Amino acid sequence: MQGPTLVTANTPRVRRWLVGHADGPVQVAESWRQLWDLAAERGRIRPLRTVVRVNLDYAAKRYEGQDRQPFQGAVHQLVTDLMAYAEIGLDEFWSTSWPSATRTN
Repeated sequence: MQGPTLVTANTPRVRRWLVGHADGPVQVAESWRQLWDLAAERGRIRPLRTVVRVNLDYAAKRYEGQDRQPFQGAVHQLVTDLMAYAEIGLDEFWSTSWPSATRTN
């Protein structure tokens, strides 16, 4: 059995694409659909599996600013963000750090 192939967004070309296109769940969903279309075109029958790394920016209080980024704010805001991406069909989310719960803003 062949193990998973992990593809990172750590090449100059992919980073340029991400900066220009991956602004939210709608754009990510479109990219995911295009990847599935390519897989079908190439005859792939095994499912594609995703593991998405997120950088959580936890705060004890709800983030109220218009400049709020995805995965920034109180627990319910973080969960809402995760759900928007999970609805696309992404399989797993991973974070390398969980900020200290002592932050209040």
